[in-house]
Order: sequence, then structure tokens, then C-alpha cells
Amino acid sequence: YATKSLTLLLCRPHTGRTHQIRRHVQKALQSPIIGDSEHGDSRVNRFWREKIGLDRLGLHCWYLDLPEESSVETETLTSKEAELGERIQCIAPLPPDLSLALQSEELRSLWEEAIRVEPRLTMEPYDERGGTYVRNF
Repeated sequence: YATKSLTLLLCRPHTGRTHQIRRHVQKALQSPIIGDSEHGDSRVNRFWREKIGLDRLGLHCWYLDLPEESSVETETLTSKEAELGERIQCIAPLPPDLSLALQSEELRSLWEEAIRVEPRLTMEPYDERGGTYVRNF
């Protein structure tokens, strides 16, 4: 999803290491992630903080898919067998500050395209364990 000066990426890294995501995006697109104080542009980050209200790294892991630990040694499984095994799947809805930033007027077209591709991005935070609907769980 891209505009003239902004791209919204839905990445599927294998390691989940945020530093690697930040470096690969910087290298591949010659553009840092918004709010990245190490690899980013302080003027761009200031704009996002002051005009859009996003005062943090614009990176969020909203979905995690892990193999469930079993008695079978994972080293002996083929990738196909590991793929078919039991999985633990977790969804962490977007935090309100990032969700509001993505829904701002400036990003409306990117956000609409993103939710067309992945509707679960619109999920509200909730606590499945206790049944409460709070942000911090």
C-alpha cells in the first residue's frame, strides 16, 4: 500500500526481530519506519508526533503463529510436518495510538486498502482470559 511519500507494509518475518525488520526496510526501500530514532529522520518523526499524534516506533506485531511444543523433536520434522502440527496463534490488536494514526485523513486510503487485505487489523483490544475489555492486559 503506497502513496507518493508513504508505504504501509504488512511483513511476515520468520524471526520476529524488530531490528532486522527495521534494517531490511531501510535497506530495501531506502526509507525508515516512522518513529525510528536510530535509522530514521528526526524531522519526519517530529511531523508524525506533532501532526498525527504517533510518538513511538510505527511497528507492531499483531499476529503471532508458533508451533506448539510437543514430545517430538522439532529437528526431526520436515517443514511440511512442522507446518501441519499443532499451532499457537495469537492476535494482538493494534494499540489505539497506532490505529488512530493509520485512520487519520492523511493515511485514509492506505488504511482502507490494508483492512481490505487483512480485515482483522480492525479488531479492538480485549482480554479473552478475564472477559474485560481493557487496553492493558
